[in-house]
Amino acid sequence: MIFLALEYPQIVHSLILVSASYTFDDHAKALVREQRESAPKEWIDNLNTLHGDIHGANYANTLLDLWVDSVHPPNDLPFTPDDLTKINCPTLIVHGDRDEFFPVYIPVTMYQRIPQSQLCILPNSYHGFIWEISPTLFSTVLLTFLTKNPF
Repeated sequence: MIFLALEYPQIVHSLILVSASYTFDDHAKALVREQRESAPKEWIDNLNTLHGDIHGANYANTLLDLWVDSVHPPNDLPFTPDDLTKINCPTLIVHGDRDEFFPVYIPVTMYQRIPQSQLCILPNSYHGFIWEISPTLFSTVLLTFLTKNPF
């Protein structure tokens, strides 16, 4: 979404970034490699069962390999904190305080750099579970932002 907001600002009215990052630091890269190597067989089998007919029998492993590849290109994501200052639309940044991939300094940096941003750090929430652990708070934050920034 950051790509879209920077490259085509004329079509982005508002932006909601959930568990997002503008960079893949060494911590995130190491964690992604570790997660790939330790992906539970049950999870892989489940994903293959759910999507294998459409995406192929080895979908889960392909997806995991693409995930690792996506955080390890030579130039990472092409954004710097200064690039974020060019995002000119209302932006909501929602992040879990225990996000294992992107530490809290990443959404805080995004908040500090994106001029019209709001930051919501959800308590006791991890990278992929912020809507599960705090569903009411998550929904309230989203609806409040969308109500204030209608299309």
